[in-house]
Amino acid sequence: MSKAFRVLAILVVFLVSGVPSSEAAIPPGRLAIGDSVMLAAKEELTARGFRVSASISRQFRDSVPLVRRLKEAGKLRRTVVIHLGTQRDPDPGG
Repeated sequence: MSKAFRVLAILVVFLVSGVPSSEAAIPPGRLAIGDSVMLAAKEELTARGFRVSASISRQFRDSVPLVRRLKEAGKLRRTVVIHLGTQRDPDPGG
């Protein structure tokens, strides 16, 4: 597991844990935050009950403000899956 992923996972847990003790403040359901790979899987994830926020070339640094905005708006879901950092193969032929 990369260091950046661990830091982001800890940050997400920290942000979510800052919600008042009433779990009713966190909407039930699942949220998926990702980059172009998740964007390609959006239809499948949505069919499985996920709310998906994905965009091409999204970076880890972009997810922190997004998670904060969702929390402040009361829209951060109980379960959050983050998949970011996909790199293109510089030599797809080999």
